[in-house]
Amino acid sequence: MGEPAQKQRRLTVLGLYWQTSFWSLGRGKGVSSFFLAPQAFARYGHAIHVSAPRGKGQPPRENDAGIEIHRYRGAIRFDSNPRRPLPIRLTSRLLRYLYYVLIGTWNGVRLARRIRPDIVIGYHYHSAAAAALVAVLLRLPNITRLFGTQLGLLMRSRWRRLGGFMQEIALRVPASYIIMHDDGSQGDRIAARLGVPPEKLEFWRDGYDPQMYRPDAPTAETRQALGIPDDHLILFCVGRMTDDKHMERLVEILPAVLREEPRVTLLLVGDGVDRPLIERRIAELDLRDHVRLTGAVPREALPRYFNLGDIFVGVSDRTNVNLPGIEAMSCGKPVVALDVGGTADLVRDGETGRLIPPQLWRERLAEALLELIGDPSRRAAMGRAARALIAREVPTIEERQRMEVELAVRAVEEWRAGRR
Repeated sequence: MGEPAQKQRRLTVLGLYWQTSFWSLGRGKGVSSFFLAPQAFARYGHAIHVSAPRGKGQPPRENDAGIEIHRYRGAIRFDSNPRRPLPIRLTSRLLRYLYYVLIGTWNGVRLARRIRPDIVIGYHYHSAAAAALVAVLLRLPNITRLFGTQLGLLMRSRWRRLGGFMQEIALRVPASYIIMHDDGSQGDRIAARLGVPPEKLEFWRDGYDPQMYRPDAPTAETRQALGIPDDHLILFCVGRMTDDKHMERLVEILPAVLREEPRVTLLLVGDGVDRPLIERRIAELDLRDHVRLTGAVPREALPRYFNLGDIFVGVSDRTNVNLPGIEAMSCGKPVVALDVGGTADLVRDGETGRLIPPQLWRERLAEALLELIGDPSRRAAMGRAARALIAREVPTIEERQRMEVELAVRAVEEWRAGRR
């Protein structure tokens, strides 16, 4: 992409963000990419200004690790009440989306007139249309920045596809480039199906931190704090407790594992709307002594849980090689996962873990786990292979942030060359 980003001319970047915070589960907790993507510009010496709605108690302006955040009134929630009839949920979501496009565009233009940006970036599919409108109005290049996609699941049903209208719009609105995470959800195939020119799509894996996620972190203190017996093997999963992650499946198959090997604990790291459902099933199945829920964990504390666990288990219907799976593999952990999306690209059956046909998870998941539980040498070999594969195939956070910045620089240069 040319010379390193830090040697390029200094850009002023305008980012549009749809939430009141980069962190979905509290400061430092949740999807780190939402923060690291805009922070990349500050890291490499560029000015980054983000226009975002203002939540309760938040200041109108704040500097967060070099990101200048400008907040305006009008915060809304995009998630709908699942108890409402589907037509009402869709109508409500559409109205809220249109409202955001209006206020997001208006406030983006207002901020742009003050900071005079070189480029506009719409962060995630909620903000893509507003960012494209700001760019058109101000005659600037723009980038749509997507953190994966759920369209692979949604497009299987007409009604579910309607519910994903924001994601389709994000891939169709004009953009100089679209950056999409290769998180195993096969977004490149979806983009091609929707007519995105391949030269406009940058399909990159998320970056990981090899200094944080490595196999040598101490674990005794964390095990003791969680009250996990020393002789227990730990099955673990990390992520948001939402309906696309299906962590409740691990609770459902745990009794079958315990019948054969009672010295096992299930560790679930994260939080979300499905946590009450998971807690209820734990109680109904009388599994309190064999399950630990940590709640949301700050990013810097996550490695201790990845190192504490013995086998990472992925049970999503969308992908099981998003960032938690990658980080587990970097810590030298084998992965047992449902074979969905692009999971097999990193979880190679018999080499770095085990793959289970998704329709057979009830019958086969416990069986595969018991095989590895009973074979420590095989677990260790798979863990070593997993760590080596991640080092070869996945960029570091520093590399990934540099790629992000260099693409923005290139978009600005191409835009200016085209206007001469």
